[in-house]
This record gives sequence, structure tokens and C-alpha cells, in this order.
Amino acid sequence: MIKTAVFVVAGMGTRFLPATKTIAKEMFPIVDKPLVQYAVEDALKAGVTNLVFITSKSKKALEDFFDKDAMLERELEEAGKDELLKTLRSIVPQNVQISFVRQTEPKGVAHALWCARALLEKEPFYMLYPDDLIDGELSACQQLKTAYETNPMSMLAVQEVEFDKCHLYGVMDVAKEVLPGQYLLNGIVEKPKSNPPSNLVAVGRYIVTPSLFAEILKLHTSTAKEWPMMDAWTTLCTEGLVSAVKITG
Repeated sequence: MIKTAVFVVAGMGTRFLPATKTIAKEMFPIVDKPLVQYAVEDALKAGVTNLVFITSKSKKALEDFFDKDAMLERELEEAGKDELLKTLRSIVPQNVQISFVRQTEPKGVAHALWCARALLEKEPFYMLYPDDLIDGELSACQQLKTAYETNPMSMLAVQEVEFDKCHLYGVMDVAKEVLPGQYLLNGIVEKPKSNPPSNLVAVGRYIVTPSLFAEILKLHTSTAKEWPMMDAWTTLCTEGLVSAVKITG
């Protein structure tokens, strides 16, 4: 059982400016819930009991959203608004623990995970990018969980896109199909300008194992503006320790 889900939410969301000047993109409302809540629900359906949010100084609204508001709950209870109270309390079930870790420098995903190393380095965990919203009969994490139980290793959730869209994504270089819909990888090509190795692309849901995290920890001496997360993936791919799982949704 993978118990922890990590949400990488420290980015500035510059592609959504000027809206993100005052609202974190993870807090954009989609119908009646902020985007990040859909990602949390995705992970909770897979049975996680520990949520770790890697944030930055501009994400106080996100932290407040997942905090308990005793005064608001009391007012709803006194007003007899039981359904609203139930909805508010269901955001984070009582058996789930939340931790917030601050990424102090904008050095990318590998650095963000390194900042949370004390919570993450010993066991596998789900990693989610909340700005990918995936709606399916089973959540993306549930589908990864099923694949992991059969073949435990670091995994990326993938879907097919048109070849002329591959330049927008991380594209899988497939070694072979080991099980239906599960592919062992030679590597991952980030946003190829031409000749993509496949049309299978990453869609923001992962399982990270201690072996990958060990490679991430090796990057802590990097002086690069953004730590090269792809180096960690590439090393494990060459060792046959990463697979891609085609998900529906």
C-alpha cells in the first residue's frame, strides 16, 4: 500500500498571468471546487492517508483551504446547514494527515522533492501535478496502483496524443510492452521538436520509488538554475526500472 501522495504546487503559474498574480493556479475554481481538490480526491481514491504539499510563499490560500475552520463549521452547524457542513468536512477525511513543506527557491520539481526529503525518501509515493485534471471511472492513481501491485517500480501515467502535439509533452521512448498497457522505458524525451519516439505522453500522475528518490538526492549539489529532474528519470530508465502505464480518463 502506498500511503503518501505529494502535490507539487510551488510554481508561480506564469503562463496564467495576470490571473495568477492574486490566485494560485491550483486554486482556480472548476465548477464548485478548486483544481487542487480534484487531484486530492484522485489520490484519496487510491487509499492514501498522508498528503504532502510542496508550496512556496505565495500559496497561503492553498494552505488555508485545507486547514480546519472551526468557526465556519460551528456557524453552519448552528444554522442547520448539514449538507454544507458535510461537504466542508469531506475536503480532508479525518484519517488523513496533511503536511506542508516550503520550497524556498524556484529550482523545479527535483529540488521541490529534495526539500521534502525527510518525509519521502524511504517509501514509494504518488506524485501529482494538480494542473492536470483527469476524470475517469477509476482515478489515475487507482490505475497506477493496480499496475504497481503487479510490477512494482517507478511509473508514469501516460495517454496517447496526436503526433503533432508531442512537442508539448514529455514523450515516452518505449523499450517494450511488458503487460497490456504497461511499457518498459528506454527514456523520456522532453518536448521533442521533431521525430518523437512515440505518441505516449506523461499526464501528471506518477509513482516515485526510493530508487528514483536516491537519484534525486544526488542532484542536491547541482548549481543549475533548475535541477535536472530528467537526469534522475534517465538513469533509472537505462537500468530498466521505469515503466509507463496507459490510463483512461
